Amino acid sequence: MPHRLKSVMLIDDNKYDNYYHEKVIRNSHVADTVILMHSAAEALRFLSEKSPDELNCIDLIFVELNMNGMTGWEFLEQYHDRFKKQCNTRLMVLTGSDNPDDMKRTRYNPVLKGFIVKPLTRDIMTHIASETN
Repeated sequence: MPHRLKSVMLIDDNKYDNYYHEKVIRNSHVADTVILMHSAAEALRFLSEKSPDELNCIDLIFVELNMNGMTGWEFLEQYHDRFKKQCNTRLMVLTGSDNPDDMKRTRYNPVLKGFIVKPLTRDIMTHIASETN
């Protein structure tokens, strides 16, 4: 049985993708809570209001790379600068882009633990949860 995650955050400006991926995570029965963010800036505001203990309750963050306003790459840079030392959250790209440059850039990003091309599936979610400490 996969490890149970306290909380998973989805950061995506596409409300339909957020809705679908939230259902996949809930139907996978691997997370107690799913947090939906509709922009990278909204996610940074949300995270900045949390204590270190609250930040550590977010086990996994999925971020879309291509969003209006602040991109996923910009979010990752700010996350690394502001929160990485405070928490052990696992970050993964969940994107509609299958751009090889994005995949390569992900491999060299010290914050990221993976790259998934949408859609997220129940099998993928179960696998990720089983690898998360």
